[in-house]
Amino acid sequence: FMVVETWFGLVAIAFFGVLGTISLVTQIRRRSMITVSWRGIEESRMRGGRRVGTRTIAWEDVIAIAGVHVGGRWPSKGQYLVLLTLTPAACNRYRLGLPKWMRRLDAMNAGIIGPDAIALQRYDGGPHVMEDLLARVHRDVIGSRGFFG
Repeated sequence: FMVVETWFGLVAIAFFGVLGTISLVTQIRRRSMITVSWRGIEESRMRGGRRVGTRTIAWEDVIAIAGVHVGGRWPSKGQYLVLLTLTPAACNRYRLGLPKWMRRLDAMNAGIIGPDAIALQRYDGGPHVMEDLLARVHRDVIGSRGFFG
């Protein structure tokens, strides 16, 4: 039995080691980024050493920015997510731009975070900093264009 357990362990380490290495290299080579500008929020990826835009969300399409803890049980609060609530038309455009498998995942998440909300991913600095930054930029950009008075 020792020989079988040893071989099983070695095969498992090799299998998951190869998968882990491939996943890590893929994540590094196709790293996603979020860029905040006066126009809105742009998601982009690195492909072939170049940055390629994948989606842009205009500030006019953002209704609200909020942070929420999801999936926690006491004493853990769960993961803190930064959510953008979009206009229904903008949310539909965003979801149609997702790959098919991501649309299924997004449909499941809609029951948790809301029908017209999307969760931001792939950013540095922490979720609280991102929420504060986006809320301030959204307020300043929309306010400077005369939408709030």
